[in-house]
Formats: sequence, structure tokens, C-alpha cells
Amino acid sequence: MINTEKMIDELRNSIDDTENVKIIKAYPFSDKPTRITKAYIAVGIKEIRLEPYQIDYPDKTGELIISADLFCPLKWDSGELIRLFSKLCAAVEKYNITSIKAGEITADTNTQAYRLKTAITFYNEFDFGGDA
Repeated sequence: MINTEKMIDELRNSIDDTENVKIIKAYPFSDKPTRITKAYIAVGIKEIRLEPYQIDYPDKTGELIISADLFCPLKWDSGELIRLFSKLCAAVEKYNITSIKAGEITADTNTQAYRLKTAITFYNEFDFGGDA
């Protein structure tokens, strides 16, 4: 069973390197982007698909899609994003993964960063926290 509230903390403990990599919860872009000075992984819940009969059932089973946008400064080699993506894949391999997708590496001059958009799909029982 995957506890969705604890998943980001588990990823943070598996990957976080206070000097080079920081895992943060994803949030919408601000009007004034800040220049990236180290690597970041912005993680958020992209989509949840529960089996129809599971909605009122105490144990929730279905798919959870996590978005993870990887960033590193333009002054670094863009290959750093591939290494970071490999660390991310290793950190989630203990879960029941049905797919991992990665897009193209793009460059953003406003934030002075390379970006790699990824999505990881899990199929499992989920604990969404709260008083279910």
C-alpha cells in the first residue's frame, strides 16, 4: 500500500543531496521565475484513477500518476538531468510501477535551467491519509 502523503518524503530521503539536489513539492510557476542554482525535482500528483467500484470502498486500488519535473542550471552539462532521472527511477523501483515517461530536455532562459518533464505511473492500493 502506498501512502501518498509520505511518498514525497520517501523520495526526498532517497535522492536529496543538500549540496546538489533538492526535492520540492510542485507548484504553479510564478510571474518572476528565479534562476536555478542547483538541481531540483518538483514532484506532484498529476492524476489518480481508481477502479469505479473502489470509490466507496475503504481500500482504494488503482493508478496514481506522479509528475516529476527535473531542473538543473544551464551552466551544468544537460546530462546531469539523465543522471538525476536514473536516481529517481531507482528511488521508486520498490513500488509497483506500470510506466515511466520522460520528455525532451528543454532550456529555459528565464530560469537559466534545463528541464526534463517526467511522469511515473503506479498501480497499487493507496492510502490517501485523512479519516477514511
